[in-house]
Amino acid sequence: MDLGELGAFLKSRRDRLAPRAVGLPPGTRRRVPGLRRDEVAELASLSADYYTELEQGRGQCPSEPVLHALARALRLDPDETAHLFHLAGHPTPLGAEPVRMQEALRRLMDRLQDTPAMVITDLHEVVVQNHAAQVLVDHLMGASAEFAGLWRAREVKVRHEEYKRVVNPALGVLKVTCNSIVTADAAQRLLWFVPDDADAVPKLHALDAAEVWHDTPGPAFGLFRSWG
Repeated sequence: MDLGELGAFLKSRRDRLAPRAVGLPPGTRRRVPGLRRDEVAELASLSADYYTELEQGRGQCPSEPVLHALARALRLDPDETAHLFHLAGHPTPLGAEPVRMQEALRRLMDRLQDTPAMVITDLHEVVVQNHAAQVLVDHLMGASAEFAGLWRAREVKVRHEEYKRVVNPALGVLKVTCNSIVTADAAQRLLWFVPDDADAVPKLHALDAAEVWHDTPGPAFGLFRSWG
């Protein structure tokens, strides 16, 4: 259970929800981008004080009926609802999330030392990531306001096959395929990126991740949705 992250997630969902989406008038004196706390509380049939405590990461852990009410009030989709339950320490329709990496993925991860790679749950929560992936994420958080904003927005969605482009300071623009291997129980997956240009692979192997991203401008990232 992570009440602090639960509160931050609730606030991020509240901020994005327009009053008209839940049948409320937009008003002219709103000081928040989305709904007010008291409005969410009323929609979920909760007291305003209790909901405020939840957003502030205080109070007792909400029950499953309360979480369902909040999911309905905030118009959460199935992925977001599962994430909400996970943060509150409750099992979700997708099943309880594992807390340890499976041994088969651990062994494969050990062989990917020169490739940014991470093991994630079916909700894309990171179980473990290698050094190259950590270097990349840390750099992006500090160097790219766009990346940091997206990371802190806490958008939750199960990802499928994707194509991305990465501006690498040493190699220029790289077009990569986002790959994943899912375990038999579909509870975890290994996520990694492979350049579409085979000629770039040996060049990547020769790079040192810490040196490449040290004191460089923030790389530009773009997302290509699945083809076809």
